[in-house]
Amino acid sequence: MGTKVYPEFNTQKATEASALLMGMHGGRMSKVKLLKLLYLSDRKAFELWERPITYDVYYSMNNGQVLSGVLDIINNQIIEPIWKKHIKGAGHSLELIGENIKVKKMSRAEVGLQKRILLFRLEVYYSLTEYAWRAITKPQISLFQYK
Repeated sequence: MGTKVYPEFNTQKATEASALLMGMHGGRMSKVKLLKLLYLSDRKAFELWERPITYDVYYSMNNGQVLSGVLDIINNQIIEPIWKKHIKGAGHSLELIGENIKVKKMSRAEVGLQKRILLFRLEVYYSLTEYAWRAITKPQISLFQYK
């Protein structure tokens, strides 16, 4: 049996994916939200194409799964110039800075997947918001009756 070689964490693609998601979200996003969206993107990419976008390593933390390399960059445990050029941290949120990132490493399919992941998140949010509103305004609806 030969030794298996696995691709390494791709900081360029992780930065591009992060900047695209943040750009589609108004340029700001919480760290946790970004980590969750990147995780969902990698999982969906693996489901569709049998490979993730970032090739990061995943860890299960108190708030769920995270991409460890991206988390290390966000927490300044890894200094990554491409990240620092486009994204800065402020408390619990991240903000796009400088010029728009040019997508160099991500494929069109990966960019399209990022858009679908963000739209899916918005659909879920608005569905939950609508459900909560209906539950409050019409208390006779139980959790099991609403569709």
